[in-house]
Amino acid sequence: MIEEKEKDPLRELFAQRPEADLPDGFAARTMERIYREAQLAEARWRRWERIGMALLFALPIVTLIVVTQVLKVALPWPDLHITWPDLAACRFYFQIGALVFLLWTVDALFRRIRR
Repeated sequence: MIEEKEKDPLRELFAQRPEADLPDGFAARTMERIYREAQLAEARWRRWERIGMALLFALPIVTLIVVTQVLKVALPWPDLHITWPDLAACRFYFQIGALVFLLWTVDALFRRIRR
């Protein structure tokens, strides 16, 4: 195995070739190019991610349109009736909400003071 490495003609040719110096700023330009390529790859990934999300949201809507309009399938719609609670219950819920908001505000102020 060692003899094969010694007889390799390419190894001898590369050993005879003088070592070339890199131009000034080579490393900086190379790193800048790698950085730009990484940014382009990230932008491409984000674009495909957005397209996928748009398709994910659009697919159910398109499916409903096809089912109802093209295939003429009647979908049962729920019969929704909204009843408003009486004012006493609304007042109670408002008081609870105001108390929670007040406690949350006091907690935030205490945390800001303690820092």
